[in-house]
This record gives sequence, C-alpha cells and structure tokens, in this order.
Amino acid sequence: MTHATSTPDPRRDTLVTVTGKSGRGTARQTIRVDEVLWEQFGAQAMRSGGDRSALLRDFIRWYVREPGARMPKRPEVGAPAADGG
Repeated sequence: MTHATSTPDPRRDTLVTVTGKSGRGTARQTIRVDEVLWEQFGAQAMRSGGDRSALLRDFIRWYVREPGARMPKRPEVGAPAADGG
C-alpha cells in the first residue's frame, strides 16, 4: 500500500489533506468519480456554457440552502455545446 501522507493513524494512510489554495483563495477539494461519468459531466457543463467546478459550487450552495442559491440548470437533451460543437 502506498502512503499518500504520513499520519499518526496508519488506518488513515490513504487520506490526503490538500491544503493548496487556488488563485481565488479557495481550498482545493478532491472527490472520486467514475471517469466516464466525469467526462459526461464535463461535456454537459460545456453545453450549458459553464464548467464542472462552477456547477458543483452552485449545487453545493443550493444543497446547503445558502440564501439566494439556485439549483444549477441542466442543458436540454441534445442541446449543442456552448462553443457550437
């Protein structure tokens, strides 16, 4: 087993704490998602003129009931991509 970080608790050796900040000052988060699903999500995000990160942040704001937050809108079935492709 490869150790991602050195921790005092060896049962948690696959837990990686990411402390880097993006250019916007937000912490980076890591999630596990099936590759095919992730690619489909990226394609749909482009169709709606956004990106995966923005959609996930919008969803989280809506999910935790942040005042004024709205559920992200899904693109219509068969809608062309925002870049015309």
